[in-house]
Amino acid sequence: MHIKPLSEILDKKNYKRLVSELGGKRIWVPKYGNIGFHDREYFELRNKTVISMRKQGMGIDLLSKKYKLSVKSIYNITKGLKPRTSN
Repeated sequence: MHIKPLSEILDKKNYKRLVSELGGKRIWVPKYGNIGFHDREYFELRNKTVISMRKQGMGIDLLSKKYKLSVKSIYNITKGLKPRTSN
């Protein structure tokens, strides 16, 4: 895969701005359409929803598939929360 230099991708003004702000630092650039494009508010809302659904009894595997997250990520979000059981 050929990676183009940023100077070929960005116009001169934005290239200079990027170098000024981030020059010498490591950054992560998500793939287009990757979940990385979401902001903190998105993740907070998603996590609250995951916790709520877990409390209501939804299983870890189902949450994992629904939100396209690993089982470990669901455990981390719910911090081992057990689903509510009816007696």
